[in-house]
Amino acid sequence: MVSTGGILTFFSRNTVFTLFTFETFSIELRGMKRSRRVHPESWRCPLDRAGEFDKGGTSLDNETQDETGEIRAPANRKSFRSIYWVPITVIILGMLSIAMLILINYVNERRHRSFALNDAVEHIQFKAAAFHLWLEEAITGDEEVEMEKVWLDIDRAIYLSEALLKGGVIRNDLILTPLEDSNQRIQVENIKSLLTRLKTIGQQRWVHPEIAGIGSALDKDFDAVYREIQSKGEQLEHIFENGEMDNRLRARQIFWGILVLLMFMVSLAARGLWSREVRRKHAEEWLKEAKDELENKVAERTKELRNVNDQLELELRQRRGAEEELRRSEKQLRYLSSQLLAAQENERKRISGELHDEFGQTLASLKHRLYRIQKQSKEDQIELRYECEEGTRYVSQMIENVRRFSRDLSPYTLEYCGLSASLRSLLDDFVKRHHLDITCDIVDLDDLTSKEAHIVIYRIFQEVLNNIGKHAEATRLSVISKTENGHISFFFEDNGKGFDPNGTILGAAAGKGLGLAILNERVRMLGGSLDLRSEENKGTRVSFTIPTK
Repeated sequence: MVSTGGILTFFSRNTVFTLFTFETFSIELRGMKRSRRVHPESWRCPLDRAGEFDKGGTSLDNETQDETGEIRAPANRKSFRSIYWVPITVIILGMLSIAMLILINYVNERRHRSFALNDAVEHIQFKAAAFHLWLEEAITGDEEVEMEKVWLDIDRAIYLSEALLKGGVIRNDLILTPLEDSNQRIQVENIKSLLTRLKTIGQQRWVHPEIAGIGSALDKDFDAVYREIQSKGEQLEHIFENGEMDNRLRARQIFWGILVLLMFMVSLAARGLWSREVRRKHAEEWLKEAKDELENKVAERTKELRNVNDQLELELRQRRGAEEELRRSEKQLRYLSSQLLAAQENERKRISGELHDEFGQTLASLKHRLYRIQKQSKEDQIELRYECEEGTRYVSQMIENVRRFSRDLSPYTLEYCGLSASLRSLLDDFVKRHHLDITCDIVDLDDLTSKEAHIVIYRIFQEVLNNIGKHAEATRLSVISKTENGHISFFFEDNGKGFDPNGTILGAAAGKGLGLAILNERVRMLGGSLDLRSEENKGTRVSFTIPTK
């Protein structure tokens, strides 16, 4: 980021150049006026002159001389000035105004910083003086002196010197930035080293008062260091004051330079506005003449347009009626689709219950019966025991298949474990059956969607995984969900053989590929959108987005 000082330096260096440039431009304009006179025809509207040519067949848009020797100004040059001088002037005025604001802000910042620097130096001198005074009082036997505050004074002075070098807060409303001037930094570093030395001597005098009394070598050294601190502080204040005076002088010069530029640009703008007003009056006269002619043409065109408009309104009413009928048909179709899917879900739930309650219990009883026969058989009935064991395994496999069929038809885990756990269980079962690598990142969905939407989302997952398992021949699968702006997005991506989506859509129209059509309808039931991207031998990416509850 460019600092305020840098911007002001740029303006100060370019002020004289800018003034020279504008003055040169003004002189050139005056010279052009003395060397040529603009033909009166050039004040006419460009439309009036569009078809005029001189005797030689040359358009008046080019610079020519008439019979009296007067030079006509090129129309394109005049057009350029008339179009672009206003925005250019506004931009320059805006830049100068911004420069003025930056200058004012810079001056305020410099004053604030100068005040903070002087305040810090004064506090250093004050704290050093307080430390010197109260330590002398304490050494001479004044028991009322609080030594903790005495040491805090010298520590505060050292902290302020560090704040001048590194930056920091000296009070609640004063913040110092690190000094940049090398001479000032050397002066502050000397003061800091003197403060550290003053503290060290003070500690020696406090610990060994018998050799640090009034008039001792330590006392003289202590006083000398203190006086040098005060002297260095006064020198530093003078350095800050001189720097502030230089900054004020430079800011004043920049201020007057910007002010002169502003006055110059305002005068140019006033002159340009006057010229523009003259041209505007001539244009008004031409427009008044053109207005009458245009009104006649408009009346004729209005009559024609009214007839066309009546015809368009009739066609529009017919189209709106057709669109309304189409919307009603689509709404009815979606209602029938939702009813069909709801009936299908109820039938699945009923079949799942019968499989689990009747067929499952029958198989469990058969398994128990085979197990009892195996236990009750004699040891020499090896073939019988083997057949019972094989039958038990076969029945166990049937029980597992029945449970899986029942779970696929009506996932009971939705009621007891929630949607997220059910989806993860579905993915785990899919991986076990198809033996592929999976990357799964599903957010907690139970509180983001309604209970009615859980079964629909579960069926969408089933349909997508079923298509991948049957047709993709994939070895890797990625399943990711994200929430953003009140919507949930799901992404399925595999590395299978892919397919042609256009061919699938055409197949669905012929009665094939209805799985994707049902999948799309389920997503629409949730108020979402489905996106399918696939290429042959490049895998498939299925994503759908639905709103949260």
